[in-house]
Amino acid sequence: MAETGRTNPVRLAALVVIAAAVAIWTCVRVAREPSGFPLGDFVEYWSAAVVLSQGGNPYDGSELLAVQREISDDPHHIQATMMWNPPWTFVIIAPLRLLPVAVAHMVWLAFQIAIVMVSASLLWKVYGGQSDRLWVAWALAATFAPTVLLVYFGQISGICLLGLAGFLFFRQRGQPAIAGAFAALTALKPHLLFAFGIVLVLDGLTRQGRWALASGTLTLVFAAVVEGVIHPDLYHQYATAIGTAASTDVQKSVVDWKLPVVSYWLRVWLAPDQFWVQFLPTLGASVWTIVYWFPRRDNWDWPTQTPRLVMVSVLAAAYGAWIFDLVVLLVPVVQAAVRVSGWGRVRRVAAFSLCFILLNAATIFLPPHLVPIFDWNGLYYYIVFAPAVAVLYSLAVGFHPTVPTHA
Repeated sequence: MAETGRTNPVRLAALVVIAAAVAIWTCVRVAREPSGFPLGDFVEYWSAAVVLSQGGNPYDGSELLAVQREISDDPHHIQATMMWNPPWTFVIIAPLRLLPVAVAHMVWLAFQIAIVMVSASLLWKVYGGQSDRLWVAWALAATFAPTVLLVYFGQISGICLLGLAGFLFFRQRGQPAIAGAFAALTALKPHLLFAFGIVLVLDGLTRQGRWALASGTLTLVFAAVVEGVIHPDLYHQYATAIGTAASTDVQKSVVDWKLPVVSYWLRVWLAPDQFWVQFLPTLGASVWTIVYWFPRRDNWDWPTQTPRLVMVSVLAAAYGAWIFDLVVLLVPVVQAAVRVSGWGRVRRVAAFSLCFILLNAATIFLPPHLVPIFDWNGLYYYIVFAPAVAVLYSLAVGFHPTVPTHA
């Protein structure tokens, strides 16, 4: 689909100046009068950065809890919100400790919103969306339920989305080294996008794939080495934390999470005490990914295939895949939106748009206690969201298969 229209540089500069002014004003205002907006999961990143800077163990719940009690001004806060991301994550979150928690929180939320919007813009271009309709990509991103809940909880998953979007954008433009560096960002939550990672490694057999894989590996190794040199005990601390199966009084183990993924309910059904059962869907999907890739290896098309890899990864994740993690589903959503915009049938477009709006509105506003099935409550009630997006995506790409999927 050809692009039309150009961005006015004066207007763009004005928007940048206004955005910067608003950001500065917000930070100053928050520093003087902290907002009541809940810190949510942001406390795990800020407290981990603080503990690490003080020479402590950022994967120790008791050390995090001391910091979290102080910032929440609640001495009765009994369980730490843990950061389970791998050690190279600290390259990104370590600077947060330089700011007061309220200011750091606002900066973090602004950063997450910005990278989600940038990602939506890149994906819109990758899939051939018209440049004068870029606002559609922004509207999709802003109203997407995982985006809203990503901001509400102060999570980190927007960076994983940027990794996917940047990889597709630069790989499509014949710049595999830059693409690979962006792909390294998905390693902040490697369990979430495992199928994408598998094909990234397999694609290393091709020339451009080798450049992308080498660049991504070097980027990740650099971040890992930096943290390992500065904090020599960090990887041992991480390995010890993830190797601890049982929950304690101050932290909850991954083994005891109730999750919005099929793998968790498979374990509940088959063997509740066997955590390894949750990895069976991931294992099966990994085998499928390799089998799927092999006959297509010579004509592998990343823009077409990445949405499928993302959905397979999310649906077969062994753990995680919380509603805020599902912001990575903007990849198939934007591809579907570009496809839908080319249908040319108002009723069909309106019906598809209404389904998208209702799904996101229900996800954001429907209280979990109104869903009686299995007595769900809490975040694991959102298990229906990813399959629903997969269905809408399949319907969108199933119509008019001859329409190009990318520029």
